[in-house]
Formats: sequence, structure tokens, C-alpha cells
Amino acid sequence: MPLYVSYAVRAAHCTNSVNAIFVDHLVHSISCEVMILGYCFQPSLVVFYFLDHFLFRFAIFFRAHHRRVFFFFFFFFFIGGVGGIFFCFFCFFFFNFYTACHQLVDFRTTTVISC
Repeated sequence: MPLYVSYAVRAAHCTNSVNAIFVDHLVHSISCEVMILGYCFQPSLVVFYFLDHFLFRFAIFFRAHHRRVFFFFFFFFFIGGVGGIFFCFFCFFFFNFYTACHQLVDFRTTTVISC
């Protein structure tokens, strides 16, 4: 099951305030997952993706125990989720430009031809 599908299923059982985090993180996860799967698992994107997933679980843990801390993490992930999407796009286009200098990609067969 894709990660964003499991998030959507879990989000249905959460409160409205936590739902906002799930929706924000859902958009972030879809954008990163598409780029990771579509671009041969670039190391920096994979590390960023799992780091973000860990921080997201950390925020949910605090939501259950400390209500005030939750609002801080909610704001953090609201800004971080939107910023994370642009960060993923930046990494994707940066590595796309960088690797274009070193190899040619045949998009008809999706094979990489080294120079």
C-alpha cells in the first residue's frame, strides 16, 4: 500500500486538528514520493523524506501528551510542509541539471546512457 494511501486511511480516524497535519503531510508525501520513485532514489531526497516522516510521528506523539506543544509543531509542519514541497522540487531539478552534465537519458526506454 502506498504511503499516502495509508495516511488517508489513518486521517479518517483523527480529530479535525490532527487532520490538518495529515492533509498537509499528505501533499508533502505525494510530491516527495513521486520524485523519489521517478528519479532513481536520489540519496538526499530519500534522507529528507524519512527525516520528515520521523518528525511527523514525533509531532503526533506530542499531540497526545502536550496540547500546547502541539500548536508549535502544527505551525512548524504547516510551514515546513509547504516549504518541503519546494525543497523537493529544488532537489529534483538540481540533480536533474547536475546529472544531465554527466549522462544522457533515453526517455523512450527510460535507460541511462553514460557518457
